[in-house]
Amino acid sequence: MTIHRSQAASTPATLPIGRSRRVRSRVGRSLVFLSLGTAVLCTIVVWHRDATFVIKSRDRITPAIAPINVYLSEHGVLPLVYPVAAALDHPPADHGFTYVEEPVVRWARTAGRPVVVGWGKSAGLIVKPNGRAVAVLENGVVRVDWMAGRDLGRVLDQQREAAGFPAANHP
Repeated sequence: MTIHRSQAASTPATLPIGRSRRVRSRVGRSLVFLSLGTAVLCTIVVWHRDATFVIKSRDRITPAIAPINVYLSEHGVLPLVYPVAAALDHPPADHGFTYVEEPVVRWARTAGRPVVVGWGKSAGLIVKPNGRAVAVLENGVVRVDWMAGRDLGRVLDQQREAAGFPAANHP
């Protein structure tokens, strides 16, 4: 049986070599730009996530430092222990807040420089260094700040040593 030419499967038309290169080059360029755009967009999203997480961590411990500031305004000195009675509505444990030890508080009362008096839970970040929201006593007021984890341990050890208290394992 002979196959008639009209019944034979048609072969695909081939592109001229120059045009084929242009098409491949255009597809390659498109893939490169798509990849670069995706990388830039992912970087922006991750950076924004880290920035938002830092803000939320700081906001989380703000209610925990309110009783300390109330005590400071009423008594003029930093409380030796966390003022639990003033914090019944917002206990520090609800915010993952840790208050410094009594010897550090005694030293902080006369330190004359900013002193870390408390810290919140650790925050794992992606682009920025991991860290914690910290409560800093400065000029008679406790404010919230952000500190990288490696810096916080060093600062707490320095404060403990200045207070005559042995350095310990910190967060």
